Amino acid sequence: MPQAAPTLEQWKALYETAKQFRQLSCWQWMSDEHIFGVRNPDSGEIGYCCVIGNLGEELGLIVYTGSDGLASYHCILNNHNSADQFEVFIAQKCLSVTYDRKDALEKEDIVIIDDLGLSFGGARAYPAFRNMSPGYFPWFLAAADADFLRIALDQARDVCLRCKNDGDLLTPPQPGHYLVRERKSGGSDPLWTDQWLPPDPQPAGPEIPPTDEVRLARLKTQLNPARTTWEFSYAFENMPVRESGRPYFPLVLLIADAHSGLILNSVTTAPDAYQRHLADYFLTTVEKTGSYPQELLVEKDEAMAFLLQAAKHLGIKLTRVKRCKESAKARKEFRKQLSLHNGLQN
Repeated sequence: MPQAAPTLEQWKALYETAKQFRQLSCWQWMSDEHIFGVRNPDSGEIGYCCVIGNLGEELGLIVYTGSDGLASYHCILNNHNSADQFEVFIAQKCLSVTYDRKDALEKEDIVIIDDLGLSFGGARAYPAFRNMSPGYFPWFLAAADADFLRIALDQARDVCLRCKNDGDLLTPPQPGHYLVRERKSGGSDPLWTDQWLPPDPQPAGPEIPPTDEVRLARLKTQLNPARTTWEFSYAFENMPVRESGRPYFPLVLLIADAHSGLILNSVTTAPDAYQRHLADYFLTTVEKTGSYPQELLVEKDEAMAFLLQAAKHLGIKLTRVKRCKESAKARKEFRKQLSLHNGLQN
């Protein structure tokens, strides 16, 4: 169900708070390794705030929402493999405000700014607000996003100003704890206090569907294992798709023969709930080819988990590898052809 868009009153309050935050230029003394929390008074979820711009790149504030958002922050901070940067980037769960020139904004941003009659003086002064959800294209804020981002910006100003005078402010009293700003209830004026808290446990991952034992028994009876090794790989592609509502990055799954490079099956799907279909994609390929391999190579731990039952039932060796080489070649060629196609169109 689509979420309500912010009202002009909500936008006005958010832009004013963002303007005040921009005037601090707190990236001059804060870096992306300084992180602190602000608890959402409405949902109770903690947003973990990170100031960007210390190295002169994009200026702004990122608010990683929830413990899974915090995990996506640490994944970005610790990722040094350029090959994984795109997937790490689109795995973020956060709200953000960044600052740029007006002509760098999207037309949707400019419409709101003009409707409010706002202008922002100085270089890179115009705010752009976005919501990032794993697998989806960075998108415009819903009303609840706008309210919380305004609160987070306001509390971030308080924390950043104190950090300027106290370099140890965010040093935790014990490992794994974060300074979190919380609003106390009661009274006409909201009172915000500091708390040192560990993150909540991360949400449980998707449940592994039960094995279709009848289907597996039929395959094992009717088919024989071939002396082959298959690759089972999937990755998000940087070619946003918009069917209705918010665009997403499609996940392309390839099943290939590890020796010949022959693509045995390919599937393109949306990012939500693809995990529960992984075993079905594999078994459909078995049915399509009329055989199953002695060994199946996979690149991701979640693939190991979701394919384990089927592999065990069919007696297939399941092997975790860093890279499925033949699938990687196929992806590289696909992206090359896509780039050439786009170049011809332009």
